[in-house]
Amino acid sequence: MKLSWTILFLIINCFKTLRAYNVDIKKPLIFFGSPVEQFGYATEILKSGDTERILIGAPANTKFKAAENTTGTLYNCPIQPSNLQTNGTSCDVIKPNSNADRFAATLYKNSDIIVICSPLRHHLHDYDAITGGCEFYFLNMTKRDIAYIRGRANETRAKGMYGFSVTAHNQSTFVLGGPNACQSDGGIAIATLGTRGVTHFDENKDCQNWNTGKYFGFALESFGSNRYVVGKPGFANEHGLIGMMEVIGIAEGKMERIKQINGKQIGGGFARSLSVADINGDGMLDIIVGAPFEYINMTGHSSVKADILVDVGRIYIFLGDNTNIITDKYIAISGDEVGLSRFGTSLSAIGDIDDDSFQDLAVGAPFEDEMRGAVYIFNGCHRPCLEKWKYSQKITARLLNTNLKGFGSYVSKTQEDIDANEWKDFAVGAYRSGNAVVLRTRPVISIEPKILFNENPVPLNSSGLPCARQLDYPCLEFEVCFNMTGRGIHTGIYINFDLRGDNSMTNSRILINGNESSFRVEDYLLNGTGTTCKNFTGQVEDVGPIFFIFLNEPMVFSVNLSLSGTTQDTAVLPILSHTAPVSHINNVTFKTFCSRDEHCQPHLSGNLSISDDKFDGQYEIFTADISVRNFGDPSTATKIVIHKENSAEWQKGFVTHSNSEKVECTESNETVIICKVVTDPFYPHQLVDISLDFKLDPKKGGAKGYVEFKMTTLYIASGQSDTEEVTISSVRKKRSSVVSVGGKPYEDQKEVDPKAAALIHSIVFGVHNRGPSAVDGLILQISVPWRIDTVNVLNNVNFDEKICKDGAVVTGPNDAQKLNQNELAINCSEKGVDCRLLECKVKQPLNIEELDSVNIELNISSNVVGLLERYKMLKYVVTAKLNLSEESGFEGRFINEDGEALLTMVPREFTFEPKKIDLGIVIGGSVGGLAFLIIVGIVLWKLGFFKRNKRQQVDEYKRRTAIMKRQSRMSKMSAVSKK
Repeated sequence: MKLSWTILFLIINCFKTLRAYNVDIKKPLIFFGSPVEQFGYATEILKSGDTERILIGAPANTKFKAAENTTGTLYNCPIQPSNLQTNGTSCDVIKPNSNADRFAATLYKNSDIIVICSPLRHHLHDYDAITGGCEFYFLNMTKRDIAYIRGRANETRAKGMYGFSVTAHNQSTFVLGGPNACQSDGGIAIATLGTRGVTHFDENKDCQNWNTGKYFGFALESFGSNRYVVGKPGFANEHGLIGMMEVIGIAEGKMERIKQINGKQIGGGFARSLSVADINGDGMLDIIVGAPFEYINMTGHSSVKADILVDVGRIYIFLGDNTNIITDKYIAISGDEVGLSRFGTSLSAIGDIDDDSFQDLAVGAPFEDEMRGAVYIFNGCHRPCLEKWKYSQKITARLLNTNLKGFGSYVSKTQEDIDANEWKDFAVGAYRSGNAVVLRTRPVISIEPKILFNENPVPLNSSGLPCARQLDYPCLEFEVCFNMTGRGIHTGIYINFDLRGDNSMTNSRILINGNESSFRVEDYLLNGTGTTCKNFTGQVEDVGPIFFIFLNEPMVFSVNLSLSGTTQDTAVLPILSHTAPVSHINNVTFKTFCSRDEHCQPHLSGNLSISDDKFDGQYEIFTADISVRNFGDPSTATKIVIHKENSAEWQKGFVTHSNSEKVECTESNETVIICKVVTDPFYPHQLVDISLDFKLDPKKGGAKGYVEFKMTTLYIASGQSDTEEVTISSVRKKRSSVVSVGGKPYEDQKEVDPKAAALIHSIVFGVHNRGPSAVDGLILQISVPWRIDTVNVLNNVNFDEKICKDGAVVTGPNDAQKLNQNELAINCSEKGVDCRLLECKVKQPLNIEELDSVNIELNISSNVVGLLERYKMLKYVVTAKLNLSEESGFEGRFINEDGEALLTMVPREFTFEPKKIDLGIVIGGSVGGLAFLIIVGIVLWKLGFFKRNKRQQVDEYKRRTAIMKRQSRMSKMSAVSKK
């Protein structure tokens, strides 16, 4: 009962400590504008002093177009956490300079400078030249400077679109991406505040070449000193339009290409979005690349109607590397793999929002859920975690407001704490519905519960204790305390908690506060960081015979907490850290010390465990850790007895740990070790803590896969004379067995005769147990390719039916894979290949360094001739895999190494050379042969060969041969009928 309850308690605790979902979705701040204006196309949070505002771009606003040839407006809106919905009409409007087309399509914040760009700005002196430009503002939104971008002489009237992307070089110099410059090959420009000069770096050098469409500068991020990551999603090579990400360096007016990474899928939109952050905490910047148009091939998935899911999207992570800037090996990450979602349209490193010292990432999928959109949150972690990176939170537009559309098309590049809770928040654009959303980060806190007893052990006589009632039954006083730590907690936090007493017993012996064995408290207020305690009492209601039977059983108390969901004001609800304990268990015992006239009873309890388990190439070496404690009355002549199997050889030594009483250990026989406790008597709460070293003889122990140890105690209760033995712990030390299988010949090549009916190929699969333990119940599963794309490549497979049985034909997915244009793989792991499964028993048991083998003979069909006419070479692979059967008694660590055999089939070439035939030679040879036969017949006749007695001997031999053949057929038929 105690074990089952403990398991249930740990399961509940596990569910409550899953990774934190700490972006608040209950109180989003939503700003409303016009979808016609594309309100929410870009958005950044602005904090100046004690003022928090949000900048919202509406680049399609045409309010000023007629008068000043401009489109676009920037809304500067106040942020008030108490106001969950704000209309754009209550915001300040920032008007662009004249000729600024799509003003505020791009926003960028760098320290105390706000950059607002118009990528379709007309040139100041040539209205037909659409080269782009940016305006620079102070944090108070007063204008500081403006950068007009003049195109090259040979790109007049081109749409350079400088300002489509922006990043900072330093406090006063900015890098502007112009993906449409130089006939859409793209370029970047460097603009410095206070100067009108602009330095160009074009993908198409001097705009002379006409290889258009690379869009160099589509996305742009800083990557350390004088280095930048540039997106080139229009890049194409011989594989198609795959996109490219480049790391470049700019110094002394020159651009250097440091690293180039090609996209992974045609038309995937690789490098349409970029982000730079140290997400694995190794101190080096990593690059995250978005490919929002990548598709997924769902062929063979019966649950999906379409074979291709388009515009699913994916992001690629290239980790920082001291030698190569970044690693070429990437980590590909997807969201929920929803068609048309365009996961990776926007990327933003949003800082450490879960307080684990790793940078976190927000990824937008604005077309998911019928264009409503979603934002995925990924928490940074070490490299092994990134290999299987899963999002910790998915924020869908439906959760926030059912009218949102395009949510996730933009995620702010900078974050600010807008509600003074010491956690930074970020903004998300949803311009298709004319919205911008501020999402707030929930503080991550830790609340550690404790149960503290005023007195332990509890006296059986509670007379004089404050908790005593009229009946002088045992009682106890205790308190449940909660220590809260974390930052950003300026108000009280409400929690719910459940308190249970004596829950290891079927019928609890204790009542909490005189009511029940469990107690629930809801909306309990923790006033702030620090410790808050609540007092409780417990009373024993019955001290009858049952109580004394379980007197030495401790009373187990547990507390389990959760946040109640109630808050005091408009602040977002904190969340518990995923590493924080949310439960606590503590025990209290009854005081049973003896007087002279009392009967004393020791209570020895302990644990036997295995550690330092390793294999030195010949022996398995390990340590048995033994701990024994007395929880009852004193015991005398105390001994700890270790019962073992003779395959485990004690190394004659032991280690006594610092907190242990002294012991002396000797080997009674090859299966028993006795450790005498020198301290006598052995008092309550004294401890024996020792370790003994063992090695396993690989030639002993059979094939069960483990060695069993049992620990008992021998003692005499104080004042008594009889010795008692109690079993207190047992453990199984698992053994290991490494078994490998190899095919022979491992690789063979045969020529296929087009006129042959079949091709015979024999394979021997050898099984080798390398130890260090024997193993039984081995099954060798052989997968034999039978058919490929409905063409039978095998007539039959011959095997020993005494050890092997024929399994079912396993149908593979469609479309076999060609190794190249002239080769075809016939492998059970390839698409379109159906296989026959053979299950063969291996020698039982298979001892250490023993070998066994299984022979099969393949009768390969003449259909391979037709396949060879198409592919010229066939790679035919038979695989073998080892498993344990259901009847196997092996319970150790089974490590299998599978094998395969490869047969390469190529066509046999024939060359015919016509030659003239000499008819005289043919006739002469025939006559000579006939004469030879006549001479041989005469000789045999002279020797008496044709006499009757010889003929009788021949007839007798034929008769006996016919009888033997009939007997052989009858025995085979009998064997088949028995099977």
